Order: sequence, then C-alpha cells, then structure tokens
Amino acid sequence: MSVLRRLLRYLGAERGTLLAAAGCMALLSATTAAYAWLIGPAVKFLVSGGADGLAQAFAYVPSLQHIDRSRALLVLPGAILAVAALKGLAYFGQFHLMGMLGQRVVAALRRDYLASLLRQDAAFFATARTGDLLSRFSADMAHVERAVTYSTASYIRDVLSVASLAALAFVLDWRLSLVAFVGLPVLAYPVSRLAKKLKRRATQSQESLGRLAGIVQEGLWGIRVIQAYGMERRELERFDRENVQVLRAETKAAKARALGPAVVELVSVAGLALVLWIAAESVVRGTVEPERLVSFLATVAFIYQPARSLGRVGQFVIQAIASGERIFAVIDACPQVEQPEAGRALPLLEKALWLDAVDFAYAERPVLRGCELEVKKGEVVALVGESGACKSTAALLAMRFADPLGGAVRVDGVDVKGAELGSVRRQCALVTQEPLLFSGTVEENIAYGRQGATREEIEWAARVADVDGFVRELPQGYQTRIGERGLKLSGGQKQRLALARALLAHSPVLLLDEATSNLDAQSEREVTRALGQALVERTALVIAHRLSTVRNAPRIAVLKNGRIAELGTHEELLALGGEYARLYQREGAAAVSLVA
Repeated sequence: MSVLRRLLRYLGAERGTLLAAAGCMALLSATTAAYAWLIGPAVKFLVSGGADGLAQAFAYVPSLQHIDRSRALLVLPGAILAVAALKGLAYFGQFHLMGMLGQRVVAALRRDYLASLLRQDAAFFATARTGDLLSRFSADMAHVERAVTYSTASYIRDVLSVASLAALAFVLDWRLSLVAFVGLPVLAYPVSRLAKKLKRRATQSQESLGRLAGIVQEGLWGIRVIQAYGMERRELERFDRENVQVLRAETKAAKARALGPAVVELVSVAGLALVLWIAAESVVRGTVEPERLVSFLATVAFIYQPARSLGRVGQFVIQAIASGERIFAVIDACPQVEQPEAGRALPLLEKALWLDAVDFAYAERPVLRGCELEVKKGEVVALVGESGACKSTAALLAMRFADPLGGAVRVDGVDVKGAELGSVRRQCALVTQEPLLFSGTVEENIAYGRQGATREEIEWAARVADVDGFVRELPQGYQTRIGERGLKLSGGQKQRLALARALLAHSPVLLLDEATSNLDAQSEREVTRALGQALVERTALVIAHRLSTVRNAPRIAVLKNGRIAELGTHEELLALGGEYARLYQREGAAAVSLVA
C-alpha cells in the first residue's frame, strides 16, 4: 500500500471531523465565487449608477433587483460584508477543525511508531541508529503533520475553489474560459518531473538529518568522555561535515521547490495575457459586456491563487511522502522474534530453565555451538569464561530477546518459541551490567516491574537489595526524583536499585548479567553484599566477568568456544586444572564472592 493511501487511512479514522472541515471549505469556496460574481455588477453600478448592474448582482434575489440608488449604496456593501463574515467563519472552522484533525492523526501515528519500536528485538537495535530513530519521530512526524493539517485542508479548499470559480468562468464566458485554461495541461510534464526530483531530495535531506541527530545524541550521551579527552573540536568537525550534507540536500530541495511556482506563474500569466488580448477585441466589437468581462477577469484572477497554492501543497505532500516512507519503514519492521499465533501462556517455572543444544551467531559469526546448560529451581549457577566468549548471550536467549539458530530454550521442558512471549519474559528478572533507570522517583523505579506493588512490598525489596538505608537519607525519601538515567545516584546505588526492581518482580529466575563488572571496589562490595542476601534460596543464573565474585556458587559453568567446557564447584574446577583454573590464576587477586 502506498504511503499516501496509508496516511489517508489515518485521516479516515477521523471522517466526522474531516467532513465538517470539508463543509467549511465548501462554504469558503462559495464565498470566493460570490466575491467574483458581485465585483463586476458592483463596479458598473458605482460608476454608472445603472440598475442593470444590480439586476445581475442580485439575479437570485428578486426583491433587490429594482431598488433605488440610495438604498443600493447600503445593500451592496452589506452584501459584501455578509459574504466576508461567512468567509471569516469558514476560515476559522476550517483551520480549527483541520488543526485538531492533524494533531489526532499524528498522535495515532506516533503511538503506532512507538508501539513498533517496543516490539522490536535485539537484532533491530543492533543496526538502528538512535539519533535517526528520534529524527523520524520528530522531524519526519512534523512534515507529516504539516501535510495533514495544512496540505489536506488546502487541497480540498483549493480544488473546491478552482472548481466553483471555473464553473462561474464558463457561465460568464465559455470561449474566454477555454483560452484562459488552455495552458493548464502544459504544466503536467514539468510539474511531474519536479515532483520526482523533490521527493528524492527530500529523502536525502531527511536521511542526512537523521545522521546529524545521531551525532548530537552521541555527543550528549558521551559528554563527559568528550570533555575528559578534550575532543570538543573533533566532535564539532564531525558535526560540521554532516551538517554540510544536510545543507546541500536542503539547498537542492529548495531549488526544486522554487522552480514549481515559477513555472506555474509563467503559464498562468501567459493565459491571463492571452485572455486580455482577446477580450479587448470583444469589448470593442460589443460582443462582451464590460461588467461581465470585469467579473470574468476577477474570476480568473481568483482561480490562479488556489491553482498556485495547489502547487505548494504538492510540494508539502511530496515531503510528507518521503518522511512517511521513513516512518512506515519502522512501523512495518518485523521482529525476528515473533509472537506465536496460538502460543499458550507458560506457567511459572517449577523444574528448570534449560539451554538445550543451543546454536547462535552474530552477523554469521558463530558464538554458541550446541551449548547445554541447565538451571534447576532453587539453584544458583554461575556462567564464566574469557572476555568476548558471549556469556551474555545466555541471558539474551533466556529472555527471548533473540531466538537460537539451533536447539531450544526450554522452561520445564517446553520450547519457549511456542509460548506466549510475555509469559516467557515473566520467568526471568534481569539485572544488567549497566543499570537502566528512568527519570521518575525511587519508588517508581523499584515498582517498574510490578505495577500496583504496595509500599510495604517496595520497602521489602529495597531492604533485601540494601538500598533502604540510603534512600531514607534522600531529601524526599522514596519520592526523590533520581534524574535522567539515574544521574543523581552513584554506580553502586543505581545497581542496587536495579536489583530491588528485579526482586520485586517475583520472577522465578534471577538473571544477573555481569552486575558488578562496571563498578569501583567500594560499589562492588555494596552490590555484592546486597546480592548475597538476594540469592538466598533463589533460582539464579549469574553471568560473571570476575571469577572471584562467584567462587562460592554451588555450580560454575565455564563457556569456551561456544560450549560448556567445564562444570562444577570452585574447588572441583581448580582441582581439574583446566580452563577455569587458568582463568582464575590469571585473574590473580581474589575479591569478596558475590554468591554467599
């Protein structure tokens, strides 16, 4: 389905408002035609005082066709004022209704856009640029909103105006009308060529703007690193290079936009000049009445304004189509992890989470090859290995953020690919190495994974995660706002808040994905103490970068070359003298174990 048809479907959902706005536009077109109808007779009456001018002006109001001059001087301005009042009301109704319509359409489009983003899997975000996604949400949406609010209204209004004025022109003089409009078909070819060029330029401009937004987004996200290394000039130069590309694309698009009105103006004026030349001869010969000619010329002059406006509308529509293609490309993106059509909800885990002979690859680079790992209920299993061994892939697959290329992830023996996606993800609560917090309050962040949690439940999770103490010292306690991404908190505090959130979710399995790897020594001790309490009598898969943090785990699995190479306790693996012993000896100094 074309972008334009899809946008029209969004408009169709608001057909009541659209019909009301169209009624206002029809009234607006009628009042414009009324102006043209009145102007010729009014000029003749004012100049000559002849009653025949009024007879034409009020042809459909018999009681006003034979009034005297003194009364006519009151009635005629009153008629023009009444038309102006109707036109003003029609303008207000049109702009108000179309503005409301545009906001509703774009609100629905924004929602569909975000809903699509929330459905996407890890593969989508591995290739998408955040800045470009934000640019589509803002700049591209603005182009669509302008097209819906302004262009739709202008198109309907101008088409009605052109149709009503053209009909009036043919009523006044059909021969001159043919002369006046003969140049319109000539416009078709250059206008279509310019439209294709403008769409291409608009697409290039929006893509460049997306890359530019990505640079700004990265700059804001990495501002501390940029300033720490004195790379402000480099980032500005990088921005300038992309900004030049945006400028070039916009300049070319502006040139294409400027050519359209110039061509329309040339053809329009040529047609009007031809009409004047022929009409002058007709007036001299007496075949055309002067007042009818004045009305006709006013009608033609009124036609060219909406005709030129239609050209501008076309440019906005072309820009909106280019932006719409970028928006719908995201809305239509199909996640590789799909919700099964008849998937049944998985009951909460009762036996085990099992990676059953799992194969997985990143960009055709195999990282797991027949990997077998079982985490039984009530058991804590640590997963370790070389840096770059893709240990975090186990968490990725367990949460079904991605699907294995071979084998299966099973909950109590059931392949999760056949189960309802939400029920799969409720099996596990995830704590990542970089805690993801939101800009709300402490309480809102802890309760994020379990809406409707009571204050007592929130405080319980905070105590277990060892955050209750420092939270109570904050200015507003649990109602303290923690800033964007929790910037008002330390690394250890953020990690413990993330742990409290995971605990409150009451999921059967706790997934700890290198939860202490990015912390300093003091923060690591704080989080390790909290985790030690949290893991008591729990089912957990602990993915660790530092072996010293998991040496007390009941079972430790060593990932090597995509497979579980060793499995046992810390002492058993050291005695084995294999991969684990080599990694442990290389690590050297031991820290406090994460698992008590």
